[in-house]
Amino acid sequence: MPAILASHTEQLIVDALRNSGHLTVSLVAEADGKIVGHVGVSPVSISVGLTHRT
Repeated sequence: MPAILASHTEQLIVDALRNSGHLTVSLVAEADGKIVGHVGVSPVSISVGLTHRT
């Protein structure tokens, strides 16, 4: 994502997921001894409306 479009809060989200134990997978890309990327995976729940009818 171009920096101009980024909210620059990504590190806060990753830290919160890590601290809460919800960062299931965390992979870091390195090139020439420098970190150039990160991918994190966490569980998610999706709701598509009401879960029950009355």
